[in-house]
Amino acid sequence: MHISHAARGATCCVVLTCLVPALTVSGAVAPQHRQSVCRTTDKGRGDSGPDQYRYEVRNVYPHDPKAFTEGLISDHGSLYESTGRYGKSEVRRVDVHSGEVIQRKALDAQHFGEGITTYKGQLVQLTYKGKQGFIYDKRSLEETGEFSVSAEGWGLTSLDDQLIMSDGSSTLYSIDPETSRQKSLFQVTENGRKVDKINELETVDGCIYANIFHSDRIIKIDPRTGKVISSVDMTGLNPDPSRPYSAVLNGIAFDARTRKMYVTGKLWNHVYEITLKKVSSSGSTARSAPAPEPQGEGGRRSALGA
Repeated sequence: MHISHAARGATCCVVLTCLVPALTVSGAVAPQHRQSVCRTTDKGRGDSGPDQYRYEVRNVYPHDPKAFTEGLISDHGSLYESTGRYGKSEVRRVDVHSGEVIQRKALDAQHFGEGITTYKGQLVQLTYKGKQGFIYDKRSLEETGEFSVSAEGWGLTSLDDQLIMSDGSSTLYSIDPETSRQKSLFQVTENGRKVDKINELETVDGCIYANIFHSDRIIKIDPRTGKVISSVDMTGLNPDPSRPYSAVLNGIAFDARTRKMYVTGKLWNHVYEITLKKVSSSGSTARSAPAPEPQGEGGRRSALGA
């Protein structure tokens, strides 16, 4: 790990003593790792494909329409959000209900913010083409470290003692921020075919949920096999026909304490609290529940970013 300039000098020993043990992980996906089991009734087996779900909107909350959302997580009642675009990228702590930005940390203009997750009590964020990641104190949002990755950064999540990232392909990787080692974990497949453009990631009960870039669909992946075991049709959630091409669905957050799931998109006006309802286990097309009218305020492979 490369320690940031702010951590050098007199405080270097403190950071190295406190930060490195907290972030040390093994680069290998070895049997000795504690592994969560993807707890689900979804099978995703046979020719019929993954189980099909639809969404139901429980609540609608305000969201900064200028936020180019690249990563979203929920932690202790707050949303942490990573926003993209060069010169505008930030890490933010946001009040869920009001949409108010409580804290923000701007990235240097040469960095394009991407996926974000909590990991061993801290925040970890990827950047797009800079092949660099950053570590932050969760309370102050002060940068405490940095590391390198060998591919583009898209989505990021944590599962047990691993950081897992996507790079826009069908492959998910583990990252060791202590050594900057990146290791291929598995290829995401659906009905035996690889699924490309894996973007934002979120871990729920040992399973990995993922946005598919420029698609109104969320998939659920069993990390033991890489297979898509269910698919959620999100069509109609943000039906604004005037939204720009880049304003795609991107952002999945799950609060493990409240069991609430939140989704949003780039430049969207709202964050939606949703529940998922199974439509079929036979691969039939899912129909999405229409989003209620909000009551007040409650690119890829280009400069658009993932």
